[in-house]
Amino acid sequence: MQEIFGARVGIVHGKMKAADKDQAMERFANGTTPVLVATTVVEVGVDVPEATIMVIEHAERFGLAQLHQLRGRVGRGKDKSTCLLLYRAPLGATAKRRIATMRDTEDGFRIAEEDLALRGEGEILRHQAERLAGFKLADASVHRDLLETGAARRGTDRRERSFAQISARRSATRAAASVRARRCGPPARRGLSAGVAVRAVTVVARLRDDAECAM
Repeated sequence: MQEIFGARVGIVHGKMKAADKDQAMERFANGTTPVLVATTVVEVGVDVPEATIMVIEHAERFGLAQLHQLRGRVGRGKDKSTCLLLYRAPLGATAKRRIATMRDTEDGFRIAEEDLALRGEGEILRHQAERLAGFKLADASVHRDLLETGAARRGTDRRERSFAQISARRSATRAAASVRARRCGPPARRGLSAGVAVRAVTVVARLRDDAECAM
């Protein structure tokens, strides 16, 4: 590249010092070096609206998420942009699907779904190397609608159980307060407000009847 474009080419890679990388990126951003040769260190955190063309070599070696992130470094301004994926044939079945997905869509959600279908949920959680199985009765990439319905239902059941538990606790509190009132008389006779008596019932219920009435 430098033989063709000379000093107009900048270089960025992970082994460079932070100050040198910042300087190279600044020269690229202000147009001093309009061509930048870089490793995947530019995958995130690079926002140069004037960058309009990206060429990714050996695209078959990258995953969908990484390809999507790299492509997102261009086209951030008002001008049209192009991302070229260079690969070496013949491609395997998985690499073909990745390249085809990148060609067909720019929708991050669709790309993420295809990535899940290709890699499986185990590898996403970094457990595939340990041969841990996924769901025994469902495939997250195929049965997503069923899983979402189940998750929504589970949330509803939890809310219903929580409401039932709160209602049961309130009923128990009222019952304990009623028993205490019958045994010891109304709280107002002892100089206590009804609110104080109800708040204290959880402690009072654990005391003996004679100690309770002596309060």
